Amino acid sequence: MYVVFYGCGSYKIFHTKEEALIFCENLGITWIDEVG
Repeated sequence: MYVVFYGCGSYKIFHTKEEALIFCENLGITWIDEVG
């Protein structure tokens, strides 16, 4: 799983890196942590 952190302590979990990258591109952020 991949966790994207954004805002003040907010985060969103994705099952694939592709989904996480798309989310990050839309918000202009790059904080992705791979977990599990």
